[in-house]
Amino acid sequence: VFTVGWDTENNRVPVAGIVVYDLLSGHVISSFLSDFPVAPGYTGEFGVPSIHLSPDGKKVILEEYKWRASSTNQTRQIRLRTGRIAIYDADSGSPISTLTLEPSITEPADGHVVNFSNDSRHLYYFFDKHLFVIDLLDDTASSGIALPIGFDPTRVVPAR
Repeated sequence: VFTVGWDTENNRVPVAGIVVYDLLSGHVISSFLSDFPVAPGYTGEFGVPSIHLSPDGKKVILEEYKWRASSTNQTRQIRLRTGRIAIYDADSGSPISTLTLEPSITEPADGHVVNFSNDSRHLYYFFDKHLFVIDLLDDTASSGIALPIGFDPTRVVPAR
């Protein structure tokens, strides 16, 4: 998955172009526009990518985020995930659904994709101190599993 026109702290791009490319065949599978801005996460700015391709290559996941002042440096802006997730069909570029995970706190929450299941059916998502399991076949999210304060998962390893 490649992005065309990504969002940075100093250059806001409200709409992103997405290209799904098959490296083995050397062909573009699909290309489409997203209403969510996209951040690649490797430009030296704080944060992780906001676009993800499922392991089976069938779904593109986009995480909505908002720019907010950093709590440690008010002159800097950081991306905070809103809990809104868009799911696209990678073959056609067609939107499948948008899910919204509701925060349980009033201050800005943050989140991130943790991992996909081995079969690409589930997406594990950390948001507002909860771990959500999103079923990518029926586009539903579990109620969040509350995690202890300070526990921020970086990987979920599914049992085989």
